[in-house]
Amino acid sequence: MRSETVRSVSPRAIGALAIALLVLSVGACGFQLRGADLRSSVARVHLESSARHSFTAPMRLALVQSGVEVLPERVPDALTLDLIDERRLRRSISVSEAAVAAEYEVRVAVRYAVRAGDGAVVQEPLWVERERVYRVDRDNILGSSEERTLLEDEMRDELIRQIIRTLDVLDGAARGTAQR
Repeated sequence: MRSETVRSVSPRAIGALAIALLVLSVGACGFQLRGADLRSSVARVHLESSARHSFTAPMRLALVQSGVEVLPERVPDALTLDLIDERRLRRSISVSEAAVAAEYEVRVAVRYAVRAGDGAVVQEPLWVERERVYRVDRDNILGSSEERTLLEDEMRDELIRQIIRTLDVLDGAARGTAQR
């Protein structure tokens, strides 16, 4: 007669295995956090904008963090990103029983164009925008103001990532055309 020993698996080991499988399956499907490691295929770009634009410094920083060399002047073999205009709008969309704004819609928009090194227009001037709604807490006005600022910063960062992805596509198309 043969004796068999049955090993029991600890709940801790099962939990660790479940977490490992979850991480593996999420990673395998291509999921990644928004904004995490936004690498760009664009090597160099010249950034033009008015100093008054609040998008200029964050755009420059995002480009550098994406591995893009930001050039001080236009050169023949690099795209030029022109930040033309920006808008920040806030409007009330609902009121409380006391007839004061209870919710606001916040909209952030930027108009930009992209040119080749020779000045040819690659992307016509285009508005891109984001909007969000937030509730006003009359008992915590400072908190509501901070929430608005946070939302505007998040929308600005989303627009910057969108513009960088567009630069990737336009640069790839320009290089593909040049190689033909």
